[in-house]
Amino acid sequence: MEKCSDQDRIFYIILGVIIIAAFLILLKVISPIVDGIILGIVSAYVSRPIKARFAFLGKAISSGIATLCVIVPILIIVIMGLIEAVKQLIWVISHQAEILGGISAFIGADLPFNLTDVVYRWLPDLIGYITPLLHSIISLETTMNLGILLLNIFVLIVVSYYLLADGERIIDAILKVTPPGNEGLMRRYIEEVDRTISGIYIGNFTVALLIGILTVPFLYAFRVPMIALIAALIFLAALIPLFAKWMVWLPISVYLFYRDGIYPAVAFFALVLIFIDVMPEFFLRPRLIGITSRIHPLPLVLAFIGGGITGGVAGFFGAPLLLGALVAAYNVYTLGRGEGSNGQELDSEPRRSREEII
Repeated sequence: MEKCSDQDRIFYIILGVIIIAAFLILLKVISPIVDGIILGIVSAYVSRPIKARFAFLGKAISSGIATLCVIVPILIIVIMGLIEAVKQLIWVISHQAEILGGISAFIGADLPFNLTDVVYRWLPDLIGYITPLLHSIISLETTMNLGILLLNIFVLIVVSYYLLADGERIIDAILKVTPPGNEGLMRRYIEEVDRTISGIYIGNFTVALLIGILTVPFLYAFRVPMIALIAALIFLAALIPLFAKWMVWLPISVYLFYRDGIYPAVAFFALVLIFIDVMPEFFLRPRLIGITSRIHPLPLVLAFIGGGITGGVAGFFGAPLLLGALVAAYNVYTLGRGEGSNGQELDSEPRRSREEII
């Protein structure tokens, strides 16, 4: 083997530094659209079975149909939810006196006299402070984030479509830079990563669907209006944590308090918090995703919670993606030790085609 001179070493060091710096700059540049990129990957995995059903139409058309079949319903749910939220906010603002009177009547009936005086004195000031604050927050946040939100939606659609349509090119690019003799091992790793991540995202979609369905009996039992829209919003909140589910439960509880009193409102909030929030998130989601991806529930719980807290939407889906890549590497490594370390046996196994992987 020809030895590298000092000048060659310096050249390679400088080249490595330039590549690392360019990569870090690229990460900084795309950081505002990371949510759209991660969600585009999720959408590609979820919509892949739809693409398979329309494969006879060609890759381009089937990929477009699959992408729209997943994204359009979600956008409709989001738009309808925002419209309804604005309507409810307008109603609350226009009925401040009526709501304040109901709260005051309840407080006056159940609290000691001295505490009631304090509440009567401070409650109007609190309402008067919160109302303009809500106006300012909504207008400011809408102005600042609307452009980024629309850009991320566009990126989501583009990433999802091109992963479905041209995913095999990514595999070709990876195999081209794989050292000679290790192509079989790399292909096996790609297949294992694909299977694991697909199990995570398909399992997450199934859990969100089950949570949306489980919401319906509680809404019927407490005679809550707009059951279909609320169940769809809960499904969306369980699938993509753009907002927490309690942001739906709290307005419903206020509505029940205004209509039926304190006890139905508290009962509803407690029941949905236990059976729709806590139990599915800590038991149903990790168990079901663990079955579909063959990953132990504990690291899945830590990945979803830690990723969501650290990185928001991108972290919620990105952390399980990284976990899946690590688990796939472990599976391929342990399998390779059992079959031989040179990877030749791996080439002889039946493999899925590149189009089945992406």
